[in-house]
Amino acid sequence: LGLGAGASPASPFASEQIAAEHHIEPTLAGRHALVARQLDVLDLLWSDSDPERRDFPRPKRPPHVLLGVSSRPLARMAGLRTDGVNVRWNDASADELIAAARSARAARDADCDAGERRPFLVTVWARWDPALFDAEHPDRLAMAATAVDRLILLAIDPVTPDEIAAAAAKS
Repeated sequence: LGLGAGASPASPFASEQIAAEHHIEPTLAGRHALVARQLDVLDLLWSDSDPERRDFPRPKRPPHVLLGVSSRPLARMAGLRTDGVNVRWNDASADELIAAARSARAARDADCDAGERRPFLVTVWARWDPALFDAEHPDRLAMAATAVDRLILLAIDPVTPDEIAAAAAKS
């Protein structure tokens, strides 16, 4: 399950929320607080500690939650409260954000029993580039050196299934 603070109202990435007439918190702090509240709700829904929700259907094991981040506070929140982090690969602070998330996760794991620990997934996203299917591409090598678990390619312009298959066939 992927969550994030969402884009600022002025960002082109906010267009979906604007089109749906969804209120966008105007400040970064407000969007971060909303993420924390969303995580609180998920914790409550998937916990059996609330007697009013004991009979509420829920998965045997809660789904993995990843948090898309573009700031250190949100990266720390990802490490402390979720199962993974997603960072824009070409963000100048990508390495710093990943390190902050991993550091927060290490601190969290140090404070909990081994049975409560879950793997922490590091994913990155980049704009569609068929060259990124090549494991020897410089960016892919850098991702491997950073121990990135998964690359997500974002297609802003339409990409056909044939284009995806052709790029994958070359890898």
